[in-house]
Amino acid sequence: MIGYAVVESIDERNRKCELALIIGESNHCGKGIGTKVLKEMLDYAFETLHIHRVWAVIARGNDRSERLVKKAGFMKEGVMRETIIIGDRFTDLLCYSILEDEYQAEKNQV
Repeated sequence: MIGYAVVESIDERNRKCELALIIGESNHCGKGIGTKVLKEMLDYAFETLHIHRVWAVIARGNDRSERLVKKAGFMKEGVMRETIIIGDRFTDLLCYSILEDEYQAEKNQV
């Protein structure tokens, strides 16, 4: 196992969910695995679960994850300031989301 991916916090009434994707083995980073997994997760959320809004949070400084979600069409919504502790410091979480029409537009560009 090199990491994990999860679709969670599924809210059927409001048609929204959260995605989390972790590749814990650094020697597997930068090989396109995250891009492929995120695409599969978005396909599942929008096409199988019929979700309207998918969101994700990323710790400030995780540039690789930020690039990944931006490449997939996510939009930055805002910052939750000093929300978690990483190491010995409070760290901001960056909020990103993608809506079903944005997902369809990204998918049609490919």
